[in-house]
Amino acid sequence: TADWLLEHFPAPDFVKCDAEGAESMILRGAPRLLGEARPVIVIEMARENAEECAAIFARHDYVTMSAYEPVAVESAVSD
Repeated sequence: TADWLLEHFPAPDFVKCDAEGAESMILRGAPRLLGEARPVIVIEMARENAEECAAIFARHDYVTMSAYEPVAVESAVSD
């Protein structure tokens, strides 16, 4: 799991995840990574598990953004 990796390697600042439909399974195995290390994550979520992935991110106070919808810089950055 991602948390096992966190126990054996330094915490990452950035994670890219392209798991071809297994994204929610990976995120379920990463509560410490998401809650403690809090790296920036770029993830491609399959439609069938996007809702579960979004819920996992929300539980850990992550903000999710779509690559398909433009975001105004002012709204993406908080003080």
